[in-house]
Amino acid sequence: MYTTTPTELTDGLEKCFRIKGSIAMGITIALRFIPVLLEELDRIMKAQEMRGAEFGKGDPIRRIKSLRTVIIPLFQNSIDRASNLADAMDARCYTGGKSRTKLRQLKYRKNDYIAYVILLLLIIAGVYFIIKF
Repeated sequence: MYTTTPTELTDGLEKCFRIKGSIAMGITIALRFIPVLLEELDRIMKAQEMRGAEFGKGDPIRRIKSLRTVIIPLFQNSIDRASNLADAMDARCYTGGKSRTKLRQLKYRKNDYIAYVILLLLIIAGVYFIIKF
């Protein structure tokens, strides 16, 4: 996620999985938000611990209740970030869809097929080891 641009991710989703452009863009944005949300979660949890919150103590119900002080600010910050992103896309007159053209057309090469086979073998091996052990 850190080495691939959002445009390349969107193009790859459209080409590999034959997903419509607007849906691919939504998936890409969601994937790009995950590291940001994890950093935000860590920051909020540290701030709440400094204020005396204890997340790892008590029974499971108490632990879940203590997460309220983290979940609410996390959702609020993520909604604010999504709103800012929507405003930025609107300011740049972004319109997804079939009328968009691509600067570089993606073409499958031998390395792409090799990567698919390796990924498939890794998934099969992972499922095998999960079932076996």
